[in-house]
Order: sequence, then C-alpha cells, then structure tokens
Amino acid sequence: MKRGEKRGWSAAGRRFKNLLLVCVAYAALFSIMTSPLFDLRLVEVQGNHQVSRTEILHLSGINFHNNIFSLPLRDIAFRIKSHPGVKTVKVWRRLPSTLVIKVEERRPVALLLKEDVFYQIDAEGYAVGKGVLQDAEHLPFVDLPNLKRIVIGHRIKAKHLDSMLYTLVAAYSYLVDMPKKIDVDKKGYLCLYIKEGRILLGNFDNQEIINRRLRLASEIYKSVKEQGRSIEYIDVRFGNNPVVKYGD
Repeated sequence: MKRGEKRGWSAAGRRFKNLLLVCVAYAALFSIMTSPLFDLRLVEVQGNHQVSRTEILHLSGINFHNNIFSLPLRDIAFRIKSHPGVKTVKVWRRLPSTLVIKVEERRPVALLLKEDVFYQIDAEGYAVGKGVLQDAEHLPFVDLPNLKRIVIGHRIKAKHLDSMLYTLVAAYSYLVDMPKKIDVDKKGYLCLYIKEGRILLGNFDNQEIINRRLRLASEIYKSVKEQGRSIEYIDVRFGNNPVVKYGD
C-alpha cells in the first residue's frame, strides 16, 4: 500500500472515531435526559423568612417530575427575583433529583406613610410591601412629606432618603432604644427621634461623621439616664461641643 493511501485511511479512521464519540455522547445525554433517576422530586428553599415557600415555588414555575437537567435555572431565578421582598436568588441542582433555591430577602428597616397607606422600605430604599400601623412597634418612621410616588418592588427616589436610611441602620448599633422616627427639620437638619427626646444630627454629612455623632449621642444619653434625668434633645451638630436640653 502506498504512503498516501495509508494517510487517507488514517484520516478516515479519525473521522470515524470522532463520529463514534459524538454518537456515544448523544446516547449518554439521551439516557440522562430520559432517566427517571434525574426526575425532580424535591425543591429545597433556603433563606426565606418573610416570603413563603409557597410563593417562591409558585413564582419559580417549576413542574415536579421534569428532568432536573431540563430546568432553566436562570429563568427560575429571574422569576423569583420579581417578588418585591426578594433581593437576590441563587438556584442550583443537587443530583440526582433535588433543586436548591437560596434567596436573600429585603429586610424592612423603616415605614413610610403616603396617602394614609404604610409602606415598608429596606436599607436601600426599595418599597418591600405595604405595612400596618402595628409595624410601628418595631420599625421607625421616615418622614418625607413631599414624596410623590411609591411603587412596591421599586426603589424610592427622594432627596436625603439614602442618608436617612443609613442613619437609621447605624443607630441600631449605637442606641439602646430603637429610633422612633427620622426627619428633616425646618432648618434642614437631620433629626432622629428616640424613646425619650430627639437627637439633632446636623447636615447630611458622610457616613463617618454620622457614626461619630451617633456614638457621641449614645454616650451622652447613657450618662444622663444614669443621673436619673430626662432629655428633651441632644444636639451633636457641632461635633465635640454637644448641647443637652434636659426635660425636667
């Protein structure tokens, strides 16, 4: 046999080998996609506290007993994330027959009142859902009288809202009592209302300054209460020169 003929047979052999491998791969894939071993039998939902498992499964659009490899994970996550109370979603397969859905919820940190309707909002300013008056027992109010529109599931756009929400969240770390309300007074100063009195925080400065002022107000509040006195307000607008007005 001539050398050229040998090379021709060799090339044909390689093509036949590659075709055989493709056929084997398709056969294996067909076997996996039709095997009852990989039928979806269990959906494990993680991280949900406010959003029910039933809501998550309904949004997912999942059909049990479908092959687990046929499930469009990205689409499932996208549908679940459409819920206003869900911040992030991760979906993955756990072979042979389990789908895992892990959600991170939007945790309400404050209430907004608009046209006699209470709205829960998270630290990023998203309207999580409607609330009730009883929510005020564990959520402070954000006073934004000129707010034009609130759409559940969307971020609220309002002047100073980001600073107000940051201040509320930071206050949880420094203050003994939960804040009751935050607003902007007539002079344009940020004002935080606590169980007894209020804290004048001043201009809308950066987060480091806000933290420093909250820490100072907390130390003053504890000192005054140890003396058995009441407080009308604590003014920490001027940093190291705080002013305290007693309530008695």
